[in-house]
Amino acid sequence: MDKINNMSLKKSFFFLTLSSLIIASVLTALSYILLNNIYNSIQNKYLGTPLHTGTITILQNNINQFSDYDKTLLNAISTLQLVLPLVFFIGFLLLADIIFYKIKLKTPIEILNKGAIEISKNNLDFCLEYKNNDELGTLCNAFDKMRSELKKNNIKMWTMINDRKQLNTAFSHDLRNPLTVLKGYSNYLIKYIPTGKLSDEKILSTTQLMSEHINRIECYVENMSSSQRLEDLVVSKALLNIDKFIKKLDRNLSIIAKQEEKSFTLKSNINNLNLLFDENIIFRVIENIVSNAFRYSKDNVSILIYFEQELLTFVIEDDGIGFSEESLKSALKPFYRDKTSNNNNLHFGMGLYISKILCEKHGGSISVENNVSNSAKITAKFSTKN
Repeated sequence: MDKINNMSLKKSFFFLTLSSLIIASVLTALSYILLNNIYNSIQNKYLGTPLHTGTITILQNNINQFSDYDKTLLNAISTLQLVLPLVFFIGFLLLADIIFYKIKLKTPIEILNKGAIEISKNNLDFCLEYKNNDELGTLCNAFDKMRSELKKNNIKMWTMINDRKQLNTAFSHDLRNPLTVLKGYSNYLIKYIPTGKLSDEKILSTTQLMSEHINRIECYVENMSSSQRLEDLVVSKALLNIDKFIKKLDRNLSIIAKQEEKSFTLKSNINNLNLLFDENIIFRVIENIVSNAFRYSKDNVSILIYFEQELLTFVIEDDGIGFSEESLKSALKPFYRDKTSNNNNLHFGMGLYISKILCEKHGGSISVENNVSNSAKITAKFSTKN
C-alpha cells in the first residue's frame, strides 16, 4: 500500500486496473477449467455402447438418459461459463476503483473539504498535512500555501486598518488643540470688537494668529491624507527663531489653559537662537502633553525649555497625583487610558502615543516618570540636526 500511496494517480490507477484484469483473467481460466472438468465428469457417467465404424470407435451419449438433476447441473455449468468471466472482470474492476478511491482520493478530498470549510468560516489558523508524493499531495501543498498567503494578507490588511484607525484617531485628537485656540481667538474678537477697545493692529495680529492655526489644520489634513500610518508622517524642518516659537506656544497654551481652567508657567533657558526644527510637529507634541497635564493637574503645569547636545528639550510637570505603576509602563502605548481617571470616556488614550511617534520622527525621544513630589513629569526631546 505504501508503494501505491507514493505513485502518481495515473500510475496507481493503471497498476490497480491491470492487477484486477490479471486476477480476473486467472480466475476466469481456473473457473473454466474446473467447470469443464465437472461438465465432462457428468457426461462420462452416461457414455453409451461403443459404435464401431471401420477403424474408428465412437462413444455416444444418450441425452434422454440424463437425470433431471444432472440436466440442471449441466445447464448451470454452461451458464456459469458465460457469466463468471463478466462477474470476475466487472467485480475486480469495481474493486480496483474502490481501492483507488480509498487509497488515493478519499483522504486528500476530506482534507481539502475541511480546509475549504475552515476558510469559509474565516479561520486560517490550521495546517493541511498530506504527505503523499502524488498530484493530490501537490494540490494539498498548494492549497496550504494559498491559506498561508491568505493569512499573511489578512494580517497585513488588519494591520493597515489598525494603522488607519490610529491615524484617524490621532487626527481627531490633534485637531482639538488648534480648534480650541481658534475658538478662543474667535471669542476674543467677538467679545471686544463691538466695544471698540481693540485697535486695528490688535485685530490684525489676532486674525494673523488665527490664520496660522488654520494653516496648521490644513497641514494636518494634508499629512493625514497622504499617510497610511503615523510613522509615515513627514517631518519638514526649517531654520526658525526659538524666541518667536516660544511666544506662539505661550499664546496657544494660554487659551488651552483658560479652556481647562488651569494655570501654567513657561520658562526658557534659550536666548534668541535660530534652530532647525519642524514647528508644527513640536506644537502638536507639546500641546498634547500639556493638555494631558492640565487634565490631571490640581492647579498648575510648569514647562521648562532648554537646548543641549543639539536637542531641543521640553520638561512638562504638573501638580497632580503622578503616574501609577501601570501608567509608567503603558502610558506611551496606543489607546491606553488610566483607570483612575474620571474622564476616560472623553479621551482616546492617544495623546502620549502620538507624541512618542512624532518625537521619534523628529529624531528625539519622550520619557514619562514621577518627579520628587510624585507628580507627573514628561520629557520630550527633538533633534535639531539636519
